[in-house]
Amino acid sequence: MAEPKHTPGPWTIRADGQYIVGDTQPVCDIRPTNPSKQANAKLIAAAPDLLAACKAVLANLTKGSELDAERLRLVIEKAEGTATGKA
Repeated sequence: MAEPKHTPGPWTIRADGQYIVGDTQPVCDIRPTNPSKQANAKLIAAAPDLLAACKAVLANLTKGSELDAERLRLVIEKAEGTATGKA
């Protein structure tokens, strides 16, 4: 897998609800806030954990799960910016 180029997780929604932050730096500005942006912010904040979970599942898939493995590989590549196909 590629070395991460993104801000390392965990990412959280800042207490004022206007930014997603990783460690000390902003990752994403979600102002002005509205219900749709807040829902998107929750998904964006979960992205590092989702990527880590996908990698863990891929590493532990049993033989015979080629379609699932390929789908996970494509999604991981998309998240890492190395995608060559469709996820």
